[in-house]
Amino acid sequence: MAAAHPDLTMSPASGPQKDLEAVLDQALGEAGVAGGDGIVAAVSGGLDSMVLLDLLHRTRASRRLHLHVAHLDHRLREESAEDARFVAVAAESRGLPATVEAVDVAGQARRSGRSLEEEGREVRYALFERVRRQSGCRWVAVAHHADDQAETLLLRLLRGAGPAGLGAMSPVRDPGVLRPLLAATRAQIRDYASREGIEFREDSGNRDLAVPRNRVRHELLPSLGRHLNPAVVDVLSRTASLLRDEDDYLDGVARKAARQALVCRDPEGVTLDAGRLLGYHRAVRRRVLRQYIQELAQRVPVSRAAVEAASEAAATGSGLRSLAGGLWVQGTGASLILRRGPAPRVHARVELPGRTQVPERGVNLEARFLDPARFDEVRPSLDGWRAAFDAGAAEGELSLRSPRPGDRLQPLGMNGRHKKLSDCFIDAKWPRILRPEALLLTHRPHTPDAEEEILWVAGLARSHRHRVAAGSRRILYLEFES
Repeated sequence: MAAAHPDLTMSPASGPQKDLEAVLDQALGEAGVAGGDGIVAAVSGGLDSMVLLDLLHRTRASRRLHLHVAHLDHRLREESAEDARFVAVAAESRGLPATVEAVDVAGQARRSGRSLEEEGREVRYALFERVRRQSGCRWVAVAHHADDQAETLLLRLLRGAGPAGLGAMSPVRDPGVLRPLLAATRAQIRDYASREGIEFREDSGNRDLAVPRNRVRHELLPSLGRHLNPAVVDVLSRTASLLRDEDDYLDGVARKAARQALVCRDPEGVTLDAGRLLGYHRAVRRRVLRQYIQELAQRVPVSRAAVEAASEAAATGSGLRSLAGGLWVQGTGASLILRRGPAPRVHARVELPGRTQVPERGVNLEARFLDPARFDEVRPSLDGWRAAFDAGAAEGELSLRSPRPGDRLQPLGMNGRHKKLSDCFIDAKWPRILRPEALLLTHRPHTPDAEEEILWVAGLARSHRHRVAAGSRRILYLEFES
């Protein structure tokens, strides 16, 4: 056993054995694990995961569980292939199916720009989720324990995390990830391994003090235990649990507040009611903003600076500014607008009559011809997103496009005088953040060297050209639909 391989280790006894079976059983019950459920056991081959595998295997019959072992070889250490073989043999000896895969995590991290730790976690959990779906399992079980929880809390505290971060790890998180040993200490796990003769692999990387977690594990926590509180792991674990409960409550409050503050949403961003947002307690306001920024930035971590910048924009009605993740924010006084950027460019030929799809904006343009007698009927409905023109506008090519520098039009009511589109935006107090997303209807006559003219800036202005007049014989009616 221990002599079979220098990295194959037996855990030494370290005190009176506590009942890890009871810890596991309680955790599975509280998580809602039911008879007949399938669990993917995430097994690295190290002490913690091998104990978890043994515990799950022992309780498999009594709880009628279906187990499937999953292991990812990160290819970061010379011995990683041996770890993978060790896990495969451990699964086979217990009669369990196993999925063992290898990924060049270092190479993927270089391509993605993420750290090795971030990339490894991303790839690892992607494998676990894929195995869970393919095997028909309901859960994934990972071997985090109370010492991991204490380490995580300290690391996040030192990075300046807020309550959400200091709540650290939850016993259950979506989608279906269990941490059934979170209430157990590393000492308990070592005692169990020693008593039951469980073999495991030692990760040489766990001794590298250049890794912040290892320094917390091997130096900071032991020092706190010796000099301040021998029960430091239990205290920090309980603190994380209390903070997590309070975080859950505040999250519920913030989700309700976020729904109430939302004015509109589309694929490229959201508009929030600035007055309502500023009426919330700043703790709730930060969470609302963090929720929407994270939703738009997707996988880019949301910094405190980004949240504070958005909050300031709401309070001051300040101009356009950029946030992390390619986001932009602008306060207008009444609203706070968050957008992804840059806006996708639009150029589409208008179907006459018919429907023109504009997937870049999530809308369609419906075009149809009407008899002039119906103009009085549709006139009251004309607004920023509905327009009517003399059908002579159809005698040429109609297109939808995005704004360009130097655009000019002849706004209705100015007797044919031209005006810069940029000035139209300013006069209408159209937020700068939304200007690149404007949709322009343009007309180009079928004549040599004819110049394009802007007939309509949706939501802003219609052109004097091709307006409906007493002599119009047919009307072109246009309407945007979401």
